[in-house]
Amino acid sequence: GGLDVEQSYAEGIDITLPPHIYGPAMAFYGVVDARNSVYEGDNEGNNVSESPVDITLAPTIDLVPVSVVVPTTGVRAGVPVAISWTVDNQGNTIAPPSWK
Repeated sequence: GGLDVEQSYAEGIDITLPPHIYGPAMAFYGVVDARNSVYEGDNEGNNVSESPVDITLAPTIDLVPVSVVVPTTGVRAGVPVAISWTVDNQGNTIAPPSWK
């Protein structure tokens, strides 16, 4: 429906920012009548509002291979060889099961 004179309309959404989006002085913008489909005469210049925000980096995973063990002798083509490795998560959040 329409919006009466001197009335307001409020709306909201929840969003999840990608983990690599962060930094100081970021901003969210609210834009109304983006397609100029409503004639506003001389009032077209106030259709954008900005809300600055500092976005902190999400906790990160830091997977580090700390050792790889391979036999130093007896390794031959066409014969199975036992190889092992150790990985540390030196980050500050849990790695999901899909990391393997």
